[in-house]
Amino acid sequence: MTPSHCTTCGREIREGAGRYVTADGTYCTSCGLPFPLGPGVRVTITITGLDRHNKEATHDKQ
Repeated sequence: MTPSHCTTCGREIREGAGRYVTADGTYCTSCGLPFPLGPGVRVTITITGLDRHNKEATHDKQ
């Protein structure tokens, strides 16, 4: 993952930092996602710090 800049505030999002990525841009965790999101939008959410926790969560939609 390379450093990027938040589409909303322009702040640098360093490698390893949490971020939200859509086709419209990359957003820092302070700004969050721009709402409302359009229909069919795909969002990639990067979560950091999981190496410090032991919890695992899964969800199977049936």
